[in-house]
Amino acid sequence: MSILSNNSMWMNALLEEFCIDDTLTTSVHIVMHFLLKAVPEWTKFIVLQKQRKCHFRMPLCYEEWITNYLDTDFFIHFRMIKSTYFKLTTAIGKELTVKKYRGGFEIIPLEKEILITLWYLAKGETLVSISDRFNVSVSKAFYITMKIIKVICSLMPIYIKWPNAEDCEQIANDFQQRCNYPDVIGAIDGCHITCKIPKEQHDSYQDRKFCHSITLQGVCISSRLFTNISVGYPGSVHDARILRESDLGKICETNCFNLFYGRYHLVGDSAYPLRSWLITPYRNTGIMPLQRKHNYAHSVTRVVIENTFGMLKGRWRILNFVNVYTIEKAIDIITACCILHNFCLLTCDIYEVDVTSSEHDSCDTYIGRRNREGTRKRDLISQTL
Repeated sequence: MSILSNNSMWMNALLEEFCIDDTLTTSVHIVMHFLLKAVPEWTKFIVLQKQRKCHFRMPLCYEEWITNYLDTDFFIHFRMIKSTYFKLTTAIGKELTVKKYRGGFEIIPLEKEILITLWYLAKGETLVSISDRFNVSVSKAFYITMKIIKVICSLMPIYIKWPNAEDCEQIANDFQQRCNYPDVIGAIDGCHITCKIPKEQHDSYQDRKFCHSITLQGVCISSRLFTNISVGYPGSVHDARILRESDLGKICETNCFNLFYGRYHLVGDSAYPLRSWLITPYRNTGIMPLQRKHNYAHSVTRVVIENTFGMLKGRWRILNFVNVYTIEKAIDIITACCILHNFCLLTCDIYEVDVTSSEHDSCDTYIGRRNREGTRKRDLISQTL
């Protein structure tokens, strides 16, 4: 067996590379020995290079972060306070089944997985830097973030839902007190989220600013909570078409009475069509003083959706540029950020941001057939202001 002592390093490398058990017969070891003698030295070097490496990372403990961070520092890094984080952990834990340890690498606790995902959404950093910070592999960081984001998206019916009759009355009163515009239960607008789009689809997703983006259509109330979102339409699609083809638009065109209880309506900019359930401003061409007053009150009411988009992008910085390889993953990330936005506001975790310009306002005016009911309702509102 002295022959087996030679080139033992190369044999062990091959055994590990091809997952061959050490309990091979002596004859197989001898055959491998003679094969290795015929292999050039550079090939042996490549075999050794393919061995699994033990990467060095900073030994940070996530429990110490939660315990020792001040509330302000924790909020800066994870965009929510500690109490909100604990509530989020409980909500996500109800949707996940805890895996039992069955050997191999240790199972990453759910608390750490949520911290990794929040860091990813709040900072917009690459998974390489996140894996180094949290002492996990890059592939594991990718798996964790996508898994938690999927779970957050499954919570959408709980945290983003259309108001009932009692809620609509309270929402309309809040809008009335805030801007003196009657019977409003939501403001609607579209927001472009810049994303990484496959080359073969660049033309479809190019918006008016010559960026590649996905459109987020949102409806919010005066407290800046989303009551409806629609994500996934290319940035080149007009806001009116997105509304028409979205689930909200289809329901409104067929059964708006039950959705708005025969009284309430939304407010939107001039990019949307005028309907009985969607009030838009008068076209700024030779309008009367009464109509100009209506447009001012309408603008004060509608600006809440722009403030909401500003809060959303200010809290979750990944929305400045969603750098993923598929559109489906980008849609999940945008949806998860909207759900987390509502989750934080419902737990009184408010992130204030100043929006001084109408960044999300559309430049295009909808031109189509006038809706008689919408025109009559808008005229009545302008007379009561």
